[in-house]
Amino acid sequence: MQKLEKLEEKVTSELQVWRRRRKEEKEKEEGLPPINRVCSGPKAEKLGPLSILILSAPVRAFHGIVWDFQSGGKPSTGYDGYVQALSFMGMDIGQMIPAYLGGHSAPGSAKKPRTKNRKASTVCLAQPEPPAPAAPAAPAAPAAPGAPAFEPVVLAPERAFPLTKRISSNSDLVDAPRKVLSNPEESSSMVNMVSARSGRFCPSSEKLNQAIYSGNLTEVFRVQERPGERFRGLMEALSPRNERNDEAEKEFPPVLEALDVETESLSQERRESRWLWLSPLHEFLARYASKALGLMPLFDVQMEAEDTSRSRLRLRARRMVSRLYHWFVLFSLILAAAWLGSRYSSDVNDEDFDCGGLPPLTTDLAIVISACMVLSSWGGFWSYQETTQRVASGSRDLADCCEMIHLDHAWRIWSCTDALMASLLFLGLLGGRVAVTLMTLEEHREGGWGPVLLSMLPFAVSAGILAIASFWQVRTSHAMTLIINEWSGTLVRGQSSAWQLKGAWRLISGLFRKTSRTFQYCYAALCATIVLVAFTAINDARRDLLVPSLPNLAVALLLPGVLVILASTTTACRRLPSLVSLVEPTDAKQETEFMELTLFLSFSECGFFLWDTSVTVGLVQKLLYFTLAVAGTMGFQSGVPPSLLHLWLFC
Repeated sequence: MQKLEKLEEKVTSELQVWRRRRKEEKEKEEGLPPINRVCSGPKAEKLGPLSILILSAPVRAFHGIVWDFQSGGKPSTGYDGYVQALSFMGMDIGQMIPAYLGGHSAPGSAKKPRTKNRKASTVCLAQPEPPAPAAPAAPAAPAAPGAPAFEPVVLAPERAFPLTKRISSNSDLVDAPRKVLSNPEESSSMVNMVSARSGRFCPSSEKLNQAIYSGNLTEVFRVQERPGERFRGLMEALSPRNERNDEAEKEFPPVLEALDVETESLSQERRESRWLWLSPLHEFLARYASKALGLMPLFDVQMEAEDTSRSRLRLRARRMVSRLYHWFVLFSLILAAAWLGSRYSSDVNDEDFDCGGLPPLTTDLAIVISACMVLSSWGGFWSYQETTQRVASGSRDLADCCEMIHLDHAWRIWSCTDALMASLLFLGLLGGRVAVTLMTLEEHREGGWGPVLLSMLPFAVSAGILAIASFWQVRTSHAMTLIINEWSGTLVRGQSSAWQLKGAWRLISGLFRKTSRTFQYCYAALCATIVLVAFTAINDARRDLLVPSLPNLAVALLLPGVLVILASTTTACRRLPSLVSLVEPTDAKQETEFMELTLFLSFSECGFFLWDTSVTVGLVQKLLYFTLAVAGTMGFQSGVPPSLLHLWLFC
């Protein structure tokens, strides 16, 4: 017990001595500035200038006093010291190192403070750039007591940049942002968000919409090549009467957006096209002709069935009727192909065979087989339900996307144009076949025109299937081209940031992939049609039947245009990186964002795909070149007359 009492007394005495010394040290430090209070003592020598700065920042924040230890000046109190203290507290170690390390530093080597990502609802304190260290050879004069060491602090409320009215967050085309850049400097450097008042050219909406609806991607970016209009747009943007009311923009954003959409819809109504007069023709081809030829189901069956048993039975009955009719058309074409093959075999093997003035053509057989392949790609035997649902889903998603970004008007015009072209081509092929048949008839048959019309029926049905399938392919290609042009127009308008454009492009790429999976089998069947007709035409030319086979050759000559139109969407996507470079940035940081966007577009490889293979115009040209080369070589080796072979190659 005595030892414990002595130990307790010893500890108490030592504590009293320590408290007395501590009190004396505090009294000595009362006249020193805050930075020396914190960093004075026996351990101050072990602390460097960076540690002194970090330790002294909270003290300066509470006391509102700033000590300029670099220039040897006196402390300045008040608001200026509070501002500098808060700015120091907002920085991390990486921001303090360049400006406050001891020793010499090269001019301009101080880095800017690094920014952080914060939530959109926070209020960020704009951090000023730390001053560069003063040279030791020429010490700066002491700072005046009332002179501020830094610029005043600006409280910048964070606000996410609004999406464009065509690609908006409400349209489910672009997801909502997860992070918003909190630094106003970084926010102002985002791609395409700089207005014309800062040097960015914003083309007129009317001319840009005309370029988008034209279907030519180059026209969308050609507005960047007009210096006169760029200067005029810059002057109009600098005009005071064109300044927008920011308060009204914040208070009534839905009203302003609705007014913009209404104004744009009115401008579209003023530009009503005469092509819309052909809407009944488009409706006939897309609905009735497609169903009559077996490409589409007879009944527009919904994807989801109702709950009642009667509705489910009705749904199954309609699906079964559509399936049976599709199989009926397909089996009819197969029987027609077998009949044409038997006639050709009889004509070759039997010298006494009477063709009745209608010689059997191998190109007719190729056209019918191609129609069977195209029809199978829209339905088939075993997977009819899955195929029809895939085609319906792909077409509906493409139409919904065009309607979502207000391209349904332009797409309707293009669809009417495509319907007219498909109708004219089909009528031209049918008329040419009738003319060639009348020319090749040896004599008028007493039995009438029944056998003649019956022999022309397989060609008419097959040509109709190929024409309607080509119409759907071209219609799909024009929708994809309009979507690409609209994305490019959003880029040129400067209505979206880099991450918004990337998000929209990801969704567009996914939509195009789904569309490619929907129509890739039909596209492959059209490619096979060209090859089959080219090879079978050599056999007809060897039998001196090249003139009767001209309508079939015309079908093979028109199909490459369909392939090129659909492949042009991939070519347009690959041209985007070079065209994006026409949009000039406002600063070096924005140029970096443009470069990242260009690389993103290059690596995305968007467009039309055939079994995960990108289909371009160059690939279609290679297909045509090798087909003609192989067919021409086979023609020379099979003994085709050079004159007929030259005519065939010319066709």
